[in-house]
Amino acid sequence: MYALEATEYAQQHGKFLEFHQEAYKALWTDKKDLGDIDVLSRIADSVDLDSEELRSSLEQETYSGVVMEQYQEALNHGIRGIPTFLVGNLLFTGAH
Repeated sequence: MYALEATEYAQQHGKFLEFHQEAYKALWTDKKDLGDIDVLSRIADSVDLDSEELRSSLEQETYSGVVMEQYQEALNHGIRGIPTFLVGNLLFTGAH
């Protein structure tokens, strides 16, 4: 859940896209564990986010409520996996 919370932190600080791209690179290219706070802190540093503030927000679960609300909203829309796109009332799941 740390990766989702860190992404929300990045969103709140105007760095969602940059953080998202670096997180994907870390996961898929560099084979890093996005559940590791140290990895997420390094990603934060790489996109000019305050890694100590991020670490503190993860340890204090600052964004866990927001992430759980988003998860519940996804379930309410019938989303059960990723990738999923909701366009109007149409739900597209999986790679097309």
